[in-house]
Formats: sequence, structure tokens, C-alpha cells
Amino acid sequence: MSEDRASPTHESLLRQALVGFALGEPERSIQYLEAFLALGPLSAEQETACAPYIREIEWRLAHVSDIPSPARNLLISRLRLSIANASADPDLRSAPEFGEGEPPHGHSEEALPSGGLVRRTPHLGFDAPLQPDALFKVQVYLDTQAAQAGEDSEDVVLPAGTQVQVHLTVSSHFVVLSDVVRTMTVNATGGPSQACSFELAVKPANALRVDVPPLITALFFHNGRPSGKVTRMVSITGLAAAAAPLGRPARVELQRCRTPDLCIAIRAAEANDGRQFECTLSTPLLDAYKVPVTTAWNLPGVAEQLVRGYMQAFTRKQPGPGALIAELRGAGIALFDAAPKSFRNLFWELVDAKKPPREICIVSEEPYVPWELMIPRRKRTNGEVEMRKPLGVEFPIGRWIPPDFVAGRTRIPLTDSYVIAPKYAGTRLVLAFSDAEQALLTHDFAAEPISPATFAQIAEKLTSAGRSLVHFVCHGKDGGDGRQVLQLENGEELSSSQLLGIEGLERTFARKRPFVFINACEVGRGTAALVGLGGFATSFIELGASAVIAPLWSVKDGIAHQVAETFYNTIKLEPNTPFAEIMRRLRAKAYESSSAEDTYAAYCFYGDPCATC
Repeated sequence: MSEDRASPTHESLLRQALVGFALGEPERSIQYLEAFLALGPLSAEQETACAPYIREIEWRLAHVSDIPSPARNLLISRLRLSIANASADPDLRSAPEFGEGEPPHGHSEEALPSGGLVRRTPHLGFDAPLQPDALFKVQVYLDTQAAQAGEDSEDVVLPAGTQVQVHLTVSSHFVVLSDVVRTMTVNATGGPSQACSFELAVKPANALRVDVPPLITALFFHNGRPSGKVTRMVSITGLAAAAAPLGRPARVELQRCRTPDLCIAIRAAEANDGRQFECTLSTPLLDAYKVPVTTAWNLPGVAEQLVRGYMQAFTRKQPGPGALIAELRGAGIALFDAAPKSFRNLFWELVDAKKPPREICIVSEEPYVPWELMIPRRKRTNGEVEMRKPLGVEFPIGRWIPPDFVAGRTRIPLTDSYVIAPKYAGTRLVLAFSDAEQALLTHDFAAEPISPATFAQIAEKLTSAGRSLVHFVCHGKDGGDGRQVLQLENGEELSSSQLLGIEGLERTFARKRPFVFINACEVGRGTAALVGLGGFATSFIELGASAVIAPLWSVKDGIAHQVAETFYNTIKLEPNTPFAEIMRRLRAKAYESSSAEDTYAAYCFYGDPCATC
């Protein structure tokens, strides 16, 4: 990235390095430190902001035993030199030799600093097997021990000493007699936290379902964001107990960031049929929702098929852009009507209280519903109809579809990139602005083109050396079966399912956590055509991407380039502007009479709505 980047980029890299140390992952920390140094000289303001972090990092480096001393000392010297003129921390410039002196802020090697990020494993404790009609208690706690037999546990990675809300959900075999939400504190030490206790009852034997397993789940929320969970299979006398699936460790490091004004968490209900979900809502704007509230969300059909039905009229050929946008608005009204009733009620409650949210955070196991396009509409008691702008036009929206119950990252530094822009044979397929888009990324984000853009070359590059940004400029199409397909060179294709099968790619993504932008364009497009519902966004997030921008339908080449150009220029000039806000501004153009083009509305941002560079 160019040297005129503002300090948040440098600070973000240093914060990420501290996260790696706190989690016992020094290799990751060193990668962030090298990226920090690669940005070049800092301004005086940047030096002052970064000096306190480097003092902390120096102490951390000095106590990592598996880094050779020459390499460690050279890295510390380079870090000191980067802020040689900083006035904020004179102690750093005259610091003792590496590894000498007291640790900063009263640290000890055994204990993490107060507020430092820690990793804790959640557990569910109760006596089993249970009897029908039995009353029992469940203890929810955190520690550093591995998941127990029967537990599917996703680690909580949070600042030590902070509070989390624990939300208990159960299968239909149980009834929760106590409050379903409790609060606990994340310990700085590795011992068990103080447990949250819940009182439950097992239903009578004749009311116990035998077609689904008995489950108890504790969901963890921090600052309104989903932050981990633990599920335990329950043995009930007279019912066969199924084995718990193996969990996976949390892959996300949460940075300090303000609470989103509206958080929506969607989980599949026990039927897991694509129609029945649980919707958890929370907002600091209304007292009744400061504690998460969960209700059922039952769709009239399978989500993917339902959304395809709503979008079918939109993707048919229309007589002009006005008719196309009218169909898009009609689909938006239908989508809002299909949204959870509890969400619709809360939305209008916020509007009536004159407390509209600044942003909306959606963490969902349901990947198909495009919340960005929903248009709120209601009929008032006096018969008047009130209609709002589309949600994704009125509010920045971050939609996250993770493989675990953890919200997206809030800091995503962009320091280098790959650009994948196939050279198509024949004038019919040529994308006129492909070269300009590649030049933009090369100039501002140190892009390395992957050429030729064939499957073998893309697989080799993406697995051998990661980048913080991966940008596609290509043709895309919908496979019709939940897959998305990108057209490469020489007539080759890359599908969203094929992506998951590239050996070594998940390992590289886990290390770099890249931002992925898919600009799937069409030349001479007569009308919109779906290029994927879920598809590549789901696959890239599954692999470990920090955020994804992808269109729901084919976009026009020229306007698609304008979208990319505006997005990246805004990041360069306004690095503190959330990615979701940039996309909100672009999406609004679709509904303005002077620029009414559906291409602007096609793009969805998958990530945290507060995330910045």
C-alpha cells in the first residue's frame, strides 16, 4: 500500500502482532511485524501512535524462546528504528538491551496483561444420564482444558477481564426454568471461570422426540457480537445418544471495537431443514434488547429456493432500467415480509423511538437471504403505507456466514494483493476495464498478477504465498445447484466447491486471513443473471477469509470497474471508513433516478459492519 496511508493501518498491524503473542502464535506475529516494516517510513504522528505498541512487542519478542537470537535482535532493532523520532515513549529509545529489565506494565511471563486477548474453551457441566421429567442444573464455564467427551466446543477469544453474555438454548427435549441469559467474566488466568448456573427440566417420556438428538447449547456474546459456543449431546434414559461432532478452534481474533447498534444472529433450528431457524436480536439502543432475545424464524419454504423465487422476476429481461429497479424493489419488499417477525417488530420499534441503528451486524448460518435488499414496509393504523429505503441503502450492513459461531474481524489491514484477471480469447468475452483495475491494485496495493489465470497457476500461487487481498476480475455464472463458477483462461473454470478441494489453501488462508473481492462481470449483458447465492462467499469464509465482497448477480463491466475504483480509492483516502459504509454509499446509487443501475445493488459485503483497514 502507498506510504500516504494513515496511522490506523500501521496500528492495526501492530495490534494483530500483539494478538498473535497473546494466543501463543509468534510466527503469525512476526508476519504482521514484517508487513508493518514493509510500509516504509512513518510520519511523526504515526510514530507517536505506534511507540507504545512497540514497547510491548519488544518485551514479547525478547521472551519467545523459539526465535533465534540474531533474528530476534535484528527485528527489534528495525522496530526501534521505525520510531526513532517518536516523542511519546522516551524510555523506548533508551531501553536496556533486549530481554533485560522489567516487563512493561507489570507483566509477568506467566500471566497475560489485563485486557490482553486470551483463548478459553467453554464447557457445559451436568450429571448424566438424565431421566424423563427430571429437574437438573447446567453449569457453563470457561477454562483452558480441551473439550470434554460429548462436547462440540468453539473457543472464545476475548480480552481478559471483560464480561460476556451466555445465552442458553435447548432442543425440544428440555424446558429452561431460569432466565436463559447470564453474564460471566473471562478470567485472565487459565483456571475455570465462575460458572453460570441454569435450571432445566426434561420433558415427560411421551413428549420426547426420537428423530433428533437431545442438545444443550451455550452461545457467547461480547459487545453484541457472537463470540463462541459449546454444544453437548445429552443422554436421556430410553433415548439413543448420538456422538457429538468434532468442533474446530475459533479462527478469529476479536479486536476492541464498539458494539454494533443492531446485532442479528441466525442459527439453524433442530430440524435443520433450511426452513426453520432461531433469530437472536440485541441492541444497546433499547433496554428490552440489551440482553439478547431469541425467537423462532420459520420460512414458508427452503431458504435458497425461496430467495430464487423472489429474484426470478428480477432476473428476467426487462424493458429498461426503470422496470428492472422496480422488480428489484418488489423483491426487496417480499424479502422483508419473509424476515423474522421479531426483527421486523424491533426495526419499527427503533424507527418509532427515533433511534435508527448506525449499522447492522448479521452473523448467520443461513447464507442465502440478502438482507441488504430488504425494503421495510408497513401499513399504519390510519391506513397510510410507510416505506423505507432498502436496509443496505439506509444502513451499513455486514453479513457474516462463518463455520463457527464467531463474528467477523474488525481490523483487516490490506498491505499486498493478488489480482486474477483472465485474458479471454475472442472479443465477445473481453472485459474492457480489466487492465485498468489491475493497474489500480498494482499501484496502491502492491498487486501481483496471477498469469496465466488458469486453475493450476491460481492454485499454486494462492497456496505458496498468501496475500492480504485477493481480487478477481472475471466472468461468473450460477451453477444452479448452490455452486458458483468463475471463468478462467483457456476455457477453464473454477467452482466454489472446487475451491474447497485445493490442497494447502486453507492453511495459507488461515495464516494470511485475506480480504477477497470478486468482480464477476458480463460484457453486453442484456439483463441480470444470478451468479451465486452463497457460493464463493461461503467457500472463502470457510477457508478463513476475513471478509468477502461478491455480487449476487452478473454486473456490467464499466459500472463494476467504477465500484472497485471507488471502493479502493475510498480505503486509500478514508482508511477509517468501514468497508460496509463504502458499500452502502455505492448501493444507494442503484435506487437514485440519476444513476439507477442494478449493478450498484448487486454487491454484498460479508464481514463485520464496523471493520476497517
